[in-house]
Amino acid sequence: MKIHPIMTRLLLFCCLEIAVTAHLVVQAADGDLDVSFRIGTGAAATNPYRVVLALNIDGQGRIVVGGSFTNFNGVPVGGIVRLLPSGAVDSTFQSGTGFDLQPGGGASVQSITTVNATNLLVGGQFTSYNGAPCVNLAMLLPDGSRNADFTPPLAVNNIVYAAVAQPGKGILAVGSFNGLAGANGANIIRLTASGAIDTSFHAPPTGDFVAALAVQDDGKILIGGAFTQIGGHPTTGLARLNSDGDVDTTFQASFASPIGGTPSIAAISLAPGQLVVGGGFMGNFGPLAPLLRSLNPDGSQRLAFAESAFPRDSTIHTVQVLGDLRACLKTLESHELLTPGGEVECGSWPGESKPRHSIRCARSPGPTV
Repeated sequence: MKIHPIMTRLLLFCCLEIAVTAHLVVQAADGDLDVSFRIGTGAAATNPYRVVLALNIDGQGRIVVGGSFTNFNGVPVGGIVRLLPSGAVDSTFQSGTGFDLQPGGGASVQSITTVNATNLLVGGQFTSYNGAPCVNLAMLLPDGSRNADFTPPLAVNNIVYAAVAQPGKGILAVGSFNGLAGANGANIIRLTASGAIDTSFHAPPTGDFVAALAVQDDGKILIGGAFTQIGGHPTTGLARLNSDGDVDTTFQASFASPIGGTPSIAAISLAPGQLVVGGGFMGNFGPLAPLLRSLNPDGSQRLAFAESAFPRDSTIHTVQVLGDLRACLKTLESHELLTPGGEVECGSWPGESKPRHSIRCARSPGPTV
């Protein structure tokens, strides 16, 4: 059967997150499973609940998968593997021992982004790649080898949650690297092509981690996280910066909670005339309720989705608005699987009190996204 490329991306991303059950599935445009896509035993790791955390699909349909796994379909790997469109491991991707993922150590690949059409920018929490020192941020060549010319600064001294290229400017990275405060802003940094700190970037400290990152077509930068201020400007976990890092004070976002808690933004996806953000309302002991909103370009709310369809104590960690204007959602402790039939479709892996691999579906009320 013919597979719609957008739908393929949609369901690969979601189902990889539940690949701990051994099988990854691809869904065709008509909703049927593509039984020709086979990953065998899939990803395996000591910590099975955070196995696959990142995904990148290249121009040839090959799928680069990242996370905390140490084995994929019987092949020893270190948190990263490339699959052929059939689902088989691509043996031409020479990652060697990969990233150092010590059992129980919390190391993982969190972000994979294409740079300069072919290279891979990888962010996460690690200290080496294929035996060579490499801390939390790496540039890989198309064959899987490390680009030794890219040497990030020691200031990136903790986990990198997201990294992207800012066209004509350099490489942006966000995370929880507070050691950077003395250079040019805690938890967000811009690097040159060689990995050096770009001192012309003036992002102020956020005071708490930054988990989400997106660059608009006009060069402005959206960041999301658990921060409540940036450079002295009050925020609710979401802020926009000008291309030089200064705070864009014309962007004002606020989020009303159904049951209280502080907003924490973990996902940002751009779409024409709007942005969709996901996250959760956090209490003293974890998430109280999920957060999923569509915002206008100035930060005002455009649409609130059916957040009640999610488990109450879940947090949405990925949102992807696709070409057919659907949103792909997943949570860190509750993983999302989509089925056709709604403007926003989602499934979940609820909390400890419910079966872990249940699948749910929710649709957005009101206007389409």
